[in-house]
Amino acid sequence: MLERVYSELILGGMPGGASSTKAVDALKRAHELDPKRIQFCYDLARVYQNQRQFDEAITVLVDSQKLEPVTGEELEVSRRCRNLLQQLARQKRGRNEVE
Repeated sequence: MLERVYSELILGGMPGGASSTKAVDALKRAHELDPKRIQFCYDLARVYQNQRQFDEAITVLVDSQKLEPVTGEELEVSRRCRNLLQQLARQKRGRNEVE
C-alpha cells in the first residue's frame, strides 16, 4: 500500500505494463543468470510473499541459505532471508494447525 501511494505521489504512477507476474519473471531470470546473488533470492521471495505464494517464497529462501555471503551487504540480505523464512515457516505451521 505504501509503495503504491509513494509511486503515485512521487513518481506519477506505476510504469506502464508493470505487473507482479512480470516482476516474478524478471527476478527468476536474474536469479538464473546470477544464482549466487542473494539479493535476487530475497527480492523474488518478497514478490512471492506479496502474491501469497508462500510455498514458492519458502523454496527460494531455503535455497538462499546455501549461499555464502561475501560482503557486509550480502550478510545483511542473508539475515533478512533467514528472518523472512522463519516468519513464513511459522505462518505455514499456523495454517496447517487450523486445517
